Parts: sequence; C-alpha cells; structure tokens
Amino acid sequence: MTISAYDEMRKSYTVRPWIRYWARGTDMHLMVFLPALVVQYTWFALGPANIHVPSLAVSLLSIWFFVPFWIGAEAYLLSTYGTTPGKWLLGADVRTPEMTFPDRTRAMKRSIRLFFFGYAAMVYPLSIITMLKAYFDLKNRKTTMWDGAVETLVLHKPVKPFGVIITIAVFAFNILLAQVVK
Repeated sequence: MTISAYDEMRKSYTVRPWIRYWARGTDMHLMVFLPALVVQYTWFALGPANIHVPSLAVSLLSIWFFVPFWIGAEAYLLSTYGTTPGKWLLGADVRTPEMTFPDRTRAMKRSIRLFFFGYAAMVYPLSIITMLKAYFDLKNRKTTMWDGAVETLVLHKPVKPFGVIITIAVFAFNILLAQVVK
C-alpha cells in the first residue's frame, strides 16, 4: 500500500483546532450572520406589521439565504488567495499537498462538505455533535472529513495580536448588533 503525498504531509504538520474554529466563526460572522442580522432588522423594522413570523424562523431563513453566497465566496477566496478573512486574521492558509492553493472545484467541494458535515447545515444541536467530531478527528487523525475528502491541509503561521483583536471585535460587534435587532 502506497502512502499518498497528502497522508505523508498530514503526519508531520501541526493541527490547531481552536484557531480553525475561531477563524471559521469570524468568517461566518462577517459573511453570513452580519448580513442575516441586517435582513432581520430590516424585516422587523420595515416589514409588514400584520405578518407575524417568529424571529427564530426569520433568523434561520436569513442565515440559510446567505450561506450559498458564502460558500461560493469562500471557494473563490481559497482558490485565489488560499485563505479567507478569518483564516487570514489568525494566520491560517489552505493548501494542497503540492503547496498550491486548491483549485475552484476542490475549494467548492471543501466548502460544501464543511457546511453539511462540519456545521450540519446549521441545524442545532446536531451541529454541536458534528463540530465535536471534527475536533476529535483533527486531534486524532490530523484532518477533518472535508479536508481529507479533497486532500487539503490547513497550515498555521504564528497568531498576531492584531488578528486576535479584530476577531474579538467582530464577535463583539455581532453580539451587540444582535441585541439591537431584538
């Protein structure tokens, strides 16, 4: 049995599940939750007063509306720059075993798999289970289901204080905005 270049590289590289988690969270806050909050605010502030839709339904629908756009944007960013805003802030890059950016198809497959198998399509509490599985896969196998399926690696540089500060600011801003939308 031959060992692929991917498997060989995976053995020697360092995994940082929490950096990946916070980078992904930052991306989700910037590209999905923030636009979804704007939609929610607009719906409740300007929408028809006689149509009552539970806020949870508006929240989920607006998030699911923006996810396909983010999947496409993420695939473009990964195939063009090898990173996303959240990954860039926290020093993470996505590469193939040849140390190139993933091509558009590979990046798109990775993003779709991550949404369904990492975030369980945003269905709670199922997504908590899938995120825990990804954490333990990273710790034990040094890969996640979505990275292994398309043979990508997430490489890490040292985290800079600037990136941490901006990441915290993004989360804080979204939490504050969510309180305003209520």
